[in-house]
Amino acid sequence: MIVIRKFEPDSLLGAIEKEKAMIISGVPALYNILLQHPRAHRYDTRSIIKRTSGSDKLPLEIQKRLPCCETRYFAAIT
Repeated sequence: MIVIRKFEPDSLLGAIEKEKAMIISGVPALYNILLQHPRAHRYDTRSIIKRTSGSDKLPLEIQKRLPCCETRYFAAIT
C-alpha cells in the first residue's frame, strides 16, 4: 500500500510509475485532476488493473478517458 499524504498529481503519478501500483482509489475529482494534468502522459501507469471510486460514481466520460481497467464503487449509507 502506498499512501500519499498530500495530493499532488506528480507525486501520485510518480508513485504509481515507480511502485508499479495495480489498484488506485480516489474520488471522481481526483481522477478528473489526473486526466487534466499537463504532464500525466509522461508517466507509465499501465500497471493499474483496477480503480475504485468513493463518495460518488465515476462519470462515464471520465471512465472512457482512463486506461482500460475494472472500476469498483464504494458508498456509505447513513
